Amino acid sequence: PEELVFTAGRLNSKLYVIKRGVVSFGGRVKTSGSVMCEDCLYKESVNGYNAKTLTFAILFTLHRSDLLNLIDEFPETKRAFRRLAIKALFRSEVLAYVAAHRKATNQFA
Repeated sequence: PEELVFTAGRLNSKLYVIKRGVVSFGGRVKTSGSVMCEDCLYKESVNGYNAKTLTFAILFTLHRSDLLNLIDEFPETKRAFRRLAIKALFRSEVLAYVAAHRKATNQFA
């Protein structure tokens, strides 16, 4: 318990899967079967939050490079993954634009 899994501001290239236990992540409580940092599978990203175990926990990780090497052997899956990656990246860019626009608009209101 109270073990730091990762800290905010660090580059991450791993998906975390909680096999057993409870983890605090981004102000939320994640339990068995939950995943964290799934966006890192599409692109390396910086952790926006700390993750800390609240109970004894068993976590599995999947490195982005391992996934990419694996899907090279499955062309149809690779195409589907690329489509998902493009959608995820587009969504994050739109959300960043909206947040910046709101911030700029509120400054002048």
